[in-house]
Amino acid sequence: MAPGDIAYFPESVAHAVRNPSSNGDDLHVVTQITPPQLDLYEPDGYYHRAQGALHLTAAYRAALNAPRHEMPVGQMTRHDTDPGCRAEHLSKEEVRREGALFNVELGTPFPGLGIPAHLVLWPGAGCRTAGFNYALAPALATDAMHVHPVSDECLVVWEGVCEGYTAHGYTDTGSPDLWTGRETSFVALETYDVILAPCGVLHGHRSVDTPSVLGGFASPLPAGPAPRPARLPRRRVRPGVLRAARPVRRRRARRPPPRRLRVAVDSLDVPAATARPVDPGPAGRTTSDPADRCPRCPTRA
Repeated sequence: MAPGDIAYFPESVAHAVRNPSSNGDDLHVVTQITPPQLDLYEPDGYYHRAQGALHLTAAYRAALNAPRHEMPVGQMTRHDTDPGCRAEHLSKEEVRREGALFNVELGTPFPGLGIPAHLVLWPGAGCRTAGFNYALAPALATDAMHVHPVSDECLVVWEGVCEGYTAHGYTDTGSPDLWTGRETSFVALETYDVILAPCGVLHGHRSVDTPSVLGGFASPLPAGPAPRPARLPRRRVRPGVLRAARPVRRRRARRPPPRRLRVAVDSLDVPAATARPVDPGPAGRTTSDPADRCPRCPTRA
């Protein structure tokens, strides 16, 4: 590995980093583990397992007392060593299964930020949860303000100086704006400064009179910057569309009214000459015989 290289290790893949004795310079490495391994924070007292909480005071104190070193500037560049391990020579399945060696200057072009940028670690390259993008911001350029619905992004200034922005309340320092002189949430960033934008927080960057180089770690992998949703003007919505979008109410089928059956009953005092013939009964007697009449019906002598 050399400055500008990124080693990607999937889960359950054994890995290590060392600085060989033949190298007389110090090795500076930036790591991203996603999701965070809380067991690594427990031995130094940064995480309470019983309470399930981070010890933020101890972490802040350790950061203040960490030793300081001069960081080299401008060494990140493209390298072609170990081609058998480079992602550009491997399939996505091989990268996902065994890992690969990436470089910050090689990736898939990404125009979504409004400045020259490309995606280095992303699902199209075989990564599952780790993401990294790399961008060159020209002088006096401003990228597209955006949010990540499910991803936390750690934006690092690798070279140059610029200004970073997150939503009001996160980086509001009350410093005057360079153009308007009003208080703003933009903060001045120098080389190796970092801004953390939690998921759902609007963030972005703008350049000063010199270019800068930025790179962002994001996890879990975002689907891309989501701009602010624009409200569709009401005059553009046709009434037919609105009617089609309404739920259809099904009318209950009306039951037909019950039919009244009218049955004509012949009078019992009809003369024999005009009486209608009837079918004989089982014993050969007709239903007009007095014996077959209902005992409750009146009879005439």
